Amino acid sequence: MPVTVLPFVLLAIAVFLMPLNWGLRAWAAAALPLVWSKALTPITPYLDQDIFHGLQDLLLWWVFGFATLGVAARAFWTLAKAPLDWSALSRDILAPDYILAAVYGLLAGVVATLLLAAALRGLPGGLALHLAVAGLASVAVYAAMRLPLRRRCLAVTASATLLCLTLVGGVTYPQIILSRAETILPGASRCLRTPEGSTPTSDQLRLLTLPMAEWRRPNLVLTVMNDGGQRDYRWSYRSNGFRSYYSYAGGPCPVS
Repeated sequence: MPVTVLPFVLLAIAVFLMPLNWGLRAWAAAALPLVWSKALTPITPYLDQDIFHGLQDLLLWWVFGFATLGVAARAFWTLAKAPLDWSALSRDILAPDYILAAVYGLLAGVVATLLLAAALRGLPGGLALHLAVAGLASVAVYAAMRLPLRRRCLAVTASATLLCLTLVGGVTYPQIILSRAETILPGASRCLRTPEGSTPTSDQLRLLTLPMAEWRRPNLVLTVMNDGGQRDYRWSYRSNGFRSYYSYAGGPCPVS
């Protein structure tokens, strides 16, 4: 057996040796980094990729795959011995359940915020729209308090995350975007533009009301002019910063 595969095989064996209810918790924990990585890791442009690009996801897939193999084998083993008592798998009140539920709730809240921001791009409303969404999220937090304990932990965390990110995105996002722009090649001339080529307003720099992207023109583009020529960057929701963008069709900064 190759030495590189041995840790993953040991992981599968360890999950198999656990009682099934704990094996399922271990499987959920193994899935979390992979889900987090696929949902929230920004796309790296091809020209910025190094020889190790994709290695992290490959390792996470191996961890998840062998954990799945271990818990599936344990489930078959358990079924072969006796009928499965599904109620016994979740009736215990355990701190790991709350931790997993809270972390998955955090992930769900972040993903929901990003999806909402993508869906509302280009809408007017600015800060008022953010406050309205935050108000709805607060109602969701209150409603989630009536759920059973595990689902309550997940739903409250997800709704509270959406609430907090919406408020932060409405109030501080313009300052965040402008400060991120200033850190790229300090001292060089630059311009921040919408897809139409105009300077964005403060409302167009808020999380939920960024401009609508167009073909080869992302919602916000930072163009930096230096001795090496023009360099373009797009604003990335997931990285909360600017990422290299090599196919921008908007040309250099307009002459003021």
